[in-house]
Amino acid sequence: MTVYLSIVCPILLALAAATYFWQKKLRAEIAEGSKVEFERLQKTDATLLADMPEDRFHQVYMRAETPRITPYWLVALAIFLLGTPLFLGLMGAGAWALTEYGIVPEPTDLAEGLLLEDGEARFFRNTPPEYAVHLVEHYSGFYYFFGLLGFWMLVVTLVMRHYHKNRPGRLRDELLRAK
Repeated sequence: MTVYLSIVCPILLALAAATYFWQKKLRAEIAEGSKVEFERLQKTDATLLADMPEDRFHQVYMRAETPRITPYWLVALAIFLLGTPLFLGLMGAGAWALTEYGIVPEPTDLAEGLLLEDGEARFFRNTPPEYAVHLVEHYSGFYYFFGLLGFWMLVVTLVMRHYHKNRPGRLRDELLRAK
């Protein structure tokens, strides 16, 4: 786990730094576009800008025009990379607890229940009992696969729900809302 974190954390920090500097550059370009748009709207749609100072217009323009997906995908990626080992550990602890308290039988106990009197597996008539035990032991892969898939879907759902909940409207709508 230490090796994993020593690899993942610097990568996440580098991505966060790259995102920060990219957004800083982007904000400077959007600030320049804000001045141009303010002048254009003063000439073409002065009623829309009535009683709105230029600094307030700049704030509204920044909110409406700044792309916001990059921090959200960075957060989702960080949750994936840092949360997956923890989630797999929880799933392993859950599997151990279910087996320890007898909720899920041991593979050997389950194999005994699958065997008929003549030593063949009940669901697999022509398979030896060792194969039935091997099959039962590897059904846990389903548990981990679908559990991890569910975890990732939950992360994407929560991050995208937050993204869309806080999404600004178009510039015109934001200007009307700011009045």
